[in-house]
Amino acid sequence: MKKNVWLCQVNNSFGKAKFLPYSVGMLQAYCRKDRAVSESYDFRGFVYHRENVAECVKRIGKVDVLGISVYIWNSSWSLAFAKAVKQANPSCLVVVGGPHVPVRCELFFKENLFVDVAVFYEGEVTFKEALLVHLNERPDLAKVPGLAFRLEGEVVKTPNRERLSNLDLLPSPYLEGTFDELLREVVEPLSTWEGNRGCPFSCTIVRPAR
Repeated sequence: MKKNVWLCQVNNSFGKAKFLPYSVGMLQAYCRKDRAVSESYDFRGFVYHRENVAECVKRIGKVDVLGISVYIWNSSWSLAFAKAVKQANPSCLVVVGGPHVPVRCELFFKENLFVDVAVFYEGEVTFKEALLVHLNERPDLAKVPGLAFRLEGEVVKTPNRERLSNLDLLPSPYLEGTFDELLREVVEPLSTWEGNRGCPFSCTIVRPAR
């Protein structure tokens, strides 16, 4: 039986106009290109606008993996949602990423006991590899660069993953039909277009940890 995956990226809404969840759409579009992921995981849908947390948890039902893109404007709601999902699904793997997740993450994990994995910087490849490792009877996330996770109460951080140099390797969620179902329910969809990725200044360049 496939594991249920829900992806969450809550954005701003303006009346009937709502932003599509581009970041987690990129995750899904990339992951579904992998045959092992597609055969083992069912991407059930997106949580993309603020609603009552308890009602949202009830609506989505059983969750085996929850992936959340956390930004400063959605962090409070997103973390409250993650906590509620974990309470309703104790065995759910809660994975968070995005600009609001600190690389120095020990305090973040201490304050958010419901978070299992934190992904840093670009998430497509790291999230896919984490899903594949999670299929094993004894998952070893230490083999996956670019993340941190809990292990017996301790936080383990793996080496940084190098930035992708060729973004053509990442399929577009618009062209892949990732948002087709959302487009049937969002009256006025607002789209995000990624013209570049990451900060261009050298002080932010990710280098492998030594």
